Amino acid sequence: MRFVRYLGRSFVKIYYDIFDIVIVNVLWVLLSLPIITIPGAMAGLFYATSRLVKNESISARTFFDGFRKYFWASWRWTLMNMIVFLAIYMNYDYYLNAEGPNSKWLVGIVIGFGMIWIMLQLFIFPLLIEQREKSLLDAVRNSILLFLRHPGPAYLTAFLVSAFALVSVWLFGIPWLIFLGGLCAYLITTTLMYVIGKTEYVNPTVS
Repeated sequence: MRFVRYLGRSFVKIYYDIFDIVIVNVLWVLLSLPIITIPGAMAGLFYATSRLVKNESISARTFFDGFRKYFWASWRWTLMNMIVFLAIYMNYDYYLNAEGPNSKWLVGIVIGFGMIWIMLQLFIFPLLIEQREKSLLDAVRNSILLFLRHPGPAYLTAFLVSAFALVSVWLFGIPWLIFLGGLCAYLITTTLMYVIGKTEYVNPTVS
């Protein structure tokens, strides 16, 4: 319930930050068009929204600062995910076609691991930006710990991000490209601030 109240306050803050959210979202879309720059564009998006969530003034330059600073880190994160998801797919395909009484259970385990890994993506890259030591492995380890300690906020945020994406495609389509990515990044970063104890940026009354 405490996180729900905190989240409610964050949506009020989103209203006042909407212009900046749209700016970084448009930059994210434009920088994603060359395909090879998609990871860097994601880095710029999360870097800019991180500054915005912390009540700092941002501009287009903030986005490009994040793009340059975390470009290679974003590619390491992307390659890590490609390897993990490839391994998940190969195990899923193997056990799905395997014979034996335990094969279906193993398929379920693989699917469960895949879902957990997707959930961890809420924290891994935003946490990499916040960490003093820019280690991807540390970000993965810390994301696992945060997920285990705060599963409620993680699940609720994942649900909201998924709902925003589905509703935007269903009702609004392409026009939401000017808003959706920035909104989701803002919401994810806000949740990260909550689980690491930096709630003063959104709600000073929450401890």
